Amino acid sequence: MLLLSDSRWSKISHAYGFAIDTPDLIRTLTSFPESANFDDEPWYSLWSSLCHQGDIYEASLAALPHIVNILESNPQKAGFDFIALPTSIEICRLKSEMVVPEYLRVAYFEAVQKLASLVPLFLVSSHDYHSVQGATAAIAVSAGKFELAELLLEIEEDVIPEALEWYFSR
Repeated sequence: MLLLSDSRWSKISHAYGFAIDTPDLIRTLTSFPESANFDDEPWYSLWSSLCHQGDIYEASLAALPHIVNILESNPQKAGFDFIALPTSIEICRLKSEMVVPEYLRVAYFEAVQKLASLVPLFLVSSHDYHSVQGATAAIAVSAGKFELAELLLEIEEDVIPEALEWYFSR
């Protein structure tokens, strides 16, 4: 795993240039900040720089293991974004067929697999729609089923009855 103190953060990119700010944003996650609104920090900056409109970057791949490790430290305290951001990064990586650089490969893929194993612990305290939505998407993406994971993350609760009606009428 790329240490947060590693100078390579200033040489790898995210959506807005070099990822020099990413280690400090990741460090703030250890306080388990919730995201009640789209623009709550640090999640707003992490989402917009690491998973920007379906694009990911080398910094996204380097950040994912850190986010999952923080989630693992206390999954019952973690909110939706701790599951959804790593899941979204892996969805984008699979869709784009982005190759994980060798120096990140082991930590990255171990974290993706670990994500699915953390779902039961995460769901102990989070039963709202978005938590279950993110958790099931995490399981799907960990199994390499990025289209299912993307569908699970994208479908809103109020659309499900209509989607089921469409499905059963085919």
